[in-house]
Amino acid sequence: MLAGPFTQVNVQDRGLSAMRTWKLAAAGAGRATRELTIPALSAGRAFADLGRASLEAVADIDGERLEALGRLSGGIRTYGDVAQMLEEERPDVLLINSPVAAHYEHAMLAIGRGVHFLIEKPATETSAQLREVRAAAEAAGVKGAVVHNLKFLHGFQKAWKWHQEGRLGKILHIDRVFMTPPHADRMEMDPGGWWHRLPGGRLADSLPHHLYVAYPFVGEMRLEHVSARKLSADRPWSRCDEAEISLRAKESYVHVRLSTNQESLPAGKASITFLMMLYGTRLNAAVFHPDAYPLIYPRALRTFPTLLNELGEVLRERVELLARRPRERGLGGGHNVFIARFLKYLEGEGPSPTPWDEAIHTMELSEQIGSAMEDSLRSRQSEF
Repeated sequence: MLAGPFTQVNVQDRGLSAMRTWKLAAAGAGRATRELTIPALSAGRAFADLGRASLEAVADIDGERLEALGRLSGGIRTYGDVAQMLEEERPDVLLINSPVAAHYEHAMLAIGRGVHFLIEKPATETSAQLREVRAAAEAAGVKGAVVHNLKFLHGFQKAWKWHQEGRLGKILHIDRVFMTPPHADRMEMDPGGWWHRLPGGRLADSLPHHLYVAYPFVGEMRLEHVSARKLSADRPWSRCDEAEISLRAKESYVHVRLSTNQESLPAGKASITFLMMLYGTRLNAAVFHPDAYPLIYPRALRTFPTLLNELGEVLRERVELLARRPRERGLGGGHNVFIARFLKYLEGEGPSPTPWDEAIHTMELSEQIGSAMEDSLRSRQSEF
C-alpha cells in the first residue's frame, strides 16, 4: 500500500505557541493569490494549523493586479520584482502563483536565496525543468513541493482512509470525469489565456489534477490511449473540448474523461463537483470534493445491526458536513490543509505533501498526454 500524508488531523492544543511563525511571500498577484492563498490563510485557519503563517508580501509585474490585491487585503507589501522582494523581505516560504512560464525562474530564485517554496500546477513548462528544480533544491538543502491540493479535500481524505484500512481492497479501476459548461469555466472562455497555447489546450492544463488524485491509489501509470476532439465552433481559441484518456498502472486502470461542452450544471450552483469513482475488490466508492460515499446495496447488509451501524455512520457524516460547509466556503480547494502540511514538513513533523516522485511523474505523464491529444486532433481533421 502506498504511504501518503493525506488524512486530516486535529492540530490544535499541541503547544504550537512554542513553535516559530512562518513568513510567506507570493510571486504573482492574480487569481491564485487572491482566490486561493488569501482565503486559505484566513477562513481556512479553522481547519488547519495556519495561525503561525503570515502572507506579508506579493510581487507582480502588473501594477493593476498589485493595486487590486492591495484593496482586497491591506497591509501586504507589494513589489514589482520577485528578486527584489526576496532580497528585502527574506521570507521563509515563497508561494509561486505566477503564470507557468515564470515558475522555473521563480523557483530557482528562491533556491538561490535559501527560501523554501510551493509551486502551483502546472509546475513548470516541461518535466525537464522540474527535474532541474528538484536537483537544485536538494543540493541547496531547500524544501519545495508542487501544490497537489485536491488530495486534501475532505472527500479524498476520507476515501484514502478507507483505502489504508483495507475497506476498498485492491483498486482495479479509477474513473475521473471533468465535465463543465464553457460559460462556467473562466479558463475556457478567456481567449488570451496562456493555457490555450499548451499542447492540448485548456483540457491539458487540467491534467495534473486528474493524474495526482489517482497516483496515491495505483502508483505510476503508463499511457494506453488518448482520443481528443474539437466539437464547438463558438470558441476558436480553444484547441480541443473533448478528450478520453486510458492509463494502465501495475495492477489497475485509470480512465479520464474531459469535456467543456455541457450545456449547464444539472442543479446550477448547487451542484457538487464529482472527484472520482474508485472500484475495489471489496468495495466501490464515489468521491466528491466535500465527501465520499461507499456504494453499498441493501442486500449486502447482512444483519440488522450492520444496517443500523451503516445508517448511523451516514447520519453522523451528514451532520458533520452540514456543520462544516458554511465555514468551508472560499477555502481554495484544500489549499489551507496543503500549506499547513508543508509547514509541518519544514518542521520535520511529517512527509512532504507532494513527494518529488509524484510531482515529476505527474508532469511527465501530462506532457505525454498533451502531445497525444495533439496527434489525435490532427488525425481527426479529415475524419468526417
